[in-house]
Amino acid sequence: LQAQPQGAARQVAEVAEGAALADAPPAAAQALPEGTSWRYSEFIRAVEAGQVERVRFSKDGAALQLTASDGRRATVVLPNDPELVDILARAGVDISVSEGDQQGNYAALLGNLLFPLLALGGLFFLFRRSQGGQGGGGGGGPMGPGGPMDFGRSKSKFQEVPETGVTFADVAGVDGAKLELQEVVDFLKNPDKYTNLGAKIPKGCLLAGPPGTGKTLLAKTVAGEAG
Repeated sequence: LQAQPQGAARQVAEVAEGAALADAPPAAAQALPEGTSWRYSEFIRAVEAGQVERVRFSKDGAALQLTASDGRRATVVLPNDPELVDILARAGVDISVSEGDQQGNYAALLGNLLFPLLALGGLFFLFRRSQGGQGGGGGGGPMGPGGPMDFGRSKSKFQEVPETGVTFADVAGVDGAKLELQEVVDFLKNPDKYTNLGAKIPKGCLLAGPPGTGKTLLAKTVAGEAG
């Protein structure tokens, strides 16, 4: 008669112990790694324990970012494991892939445009600096003096001086060259007389000889006689 209460008491104790074990949190729920960088083995244990909700793979597949069940985020460097996707799928983890770093693309585009812009700015600065003294106060526009539109435009002016004040009477010696040049001058003054005979207007004359033989004087003479 006394053994029955003892057996009932044992059953009550076993039921209470079982309820306590059922209410106790699983040991794995307390083993989440600390920090924002997990080892791969820690990540796999957390996945198998159902403590990872979603993962986002990097574009090159070398790493991923996870979101744990408690909301924390961490990164994991991935080895070459072909079974990883199957493990995640069996655990019900939401899987996605990053589309890449858009900011990196913008930075690369900006870098490609930066050098031409700097080159153009440097050229414009050189133009303004080289022509700054000529612009004065009223030529500050891009089309004015010193502007970029002046690039390649010669600042020098050709001035013709038809009257040199030198004639064939001033030239002594070199009678052969003098005679030929007199014919050229007469051709320039009276072209019809020669073209009627079938002659062609000469395109130029080449004066050859050592220095000091009167080449410059003869050139001035032709300019002065031809007008």
